[in-house]
Amino acid sequence: LFSKGQKYKAWEKQKGICPKTGKLIPEGEIFNEEKWHADHIVPHSKGGKTTQDNCQLVDANWNLKKYFIH
Repeated sequence: LFSKGQKYKAWEKQKGICPKTGKLIPEGEIFNEEKWHADHIVPHSKGGKTTQDNCQLVDANWNLKKYFIH
């Protein structure tokens, strides 16, 4: 799991925008896990580490849908 600090730094790096949907992530919602997920850029299942460089804050609905595509 990514820490709150890692989530916040990802939000700053992304300039408050979800890289997958283009949606604005309001600062007050960064830690709302019903709306936003901290996601591994390189999937954990493919060796991706839980590090700052591998963290992105994404739309929760988008993140959940990727598991049902197959």
